[in-house]
Amino acid sequence: VGSGFQFQRVSGTFTISGSIRTDVTVPALKEIFKEIKAISAKPMLTQELEKARNAQILSLPARFETNSGMSASMANIFAYDLGLDYYNGLANRFAAVTAKDTQTVAKKYLKPESMIVVGVGDKNKIQQQLKRLNMKLGQVEYRDADGNILK
Repeated sequence: VGSGFQFQRVSGTFTISGSIRTDVTVPALKEIFKEIKAISAKPMLTQELEKARNAQILSLPARFETNSGMSASMANIFAYDLGLDYYNGLANRFAAVTAKDTQTVAKKYLKPESMIVVGVGDKNKIQQQLKRLNMKLGQVEYRDADGNILK
C-alpha cells in the first residue's frame, strides 16, 4: 500500500492504493483510516520523518538520469511556474520540513470524511466486507469494467 499527492496547476488529488486481498478488506481500510487520522492528530516520529525526507532527497538525482526524466522535470517547471532555479534548492526545502509541518498539511488536506473508497473485485465478497465496516462511506455505486454505473 502506498500513497501520494498528484499535483496539478490548480489542485490535485491524494490517493492511497494497494493490492489488498478481499478477505482483509475491512482490516486494511480500518488501518488506512487510522493512519490518516494519526498523522493529523500528532506529529510524525523523528525516525519516520527522516525516512520520508531521505526518500525524497535521495531520489532527486534519478529525475535527471534519462531524457524522459529530464523532460518531465523541465515540463514541471513550465506547467507549475516553479522558476528555473526550483530544483537547485529542492533538497534543502525537503530537509527543512518538520514533523509539525507534516501535521499541519495533513490537517488541512487529509479529510477522511471527504475520501472516496474504490473497491475492485468480486462484488458479492467486497459488498459483504464493506457492510461489516463501521464507517460511513457514503452511497455505494457499482460500475462495470469501463466505469459505467450499473443499476
